[in-house]
Amino acid sequence: MEEVMYTVIRALMLRRERKLVTINACHPGVINTPLLLQLPILDNSTVQSLLAPFLWYFLKDSKEETQTPLYCLLSKEVDYVSGKYFCKMKQDEVNPLVGKGELRQRLLEYRFQACKLIKSDRERLIDLYFKYHGYFRYG
Repeated sequence: MEEVMYTVIRALMLRRERKLVTINACHPGVINTPLLLQLPILDNSTVQSLLAPFLWYFLKDSKEETQTPLYCLLSKEVDYVSGKYFCKMKQDEVNPLVGKGELRQRLLEYRFQACKLIKSDRERLIDLYFKYHGYFRYG
């Protein structure tokens, strides 16, 4: 949810700056990779054998995993769509919390703090995006 929130923030910033760039969040799905075999629960060959049919059925392979990101990148249908969330090659609903401007502002301030921006830079960036427009509105 945090990445979707940040996608909305960046899309609104780009729109406000009149940039001709779109930014969307996409979920490729849960992917069946050799990394899964590194999970402690799958360390046992018996467990691997029992779970293999379920993993095969429910998880995507490398070809399937690329479909949603490629759709977002290449589809003419989403050329001018920005700040949205895509799953299974279509725009999907997001958690209602993503629409709360106060939470998005707190997230942005947290990111500035986590990046250890000095106070003056952080305040300048926050002012730049919030001073005249209040909280970001979604939609």
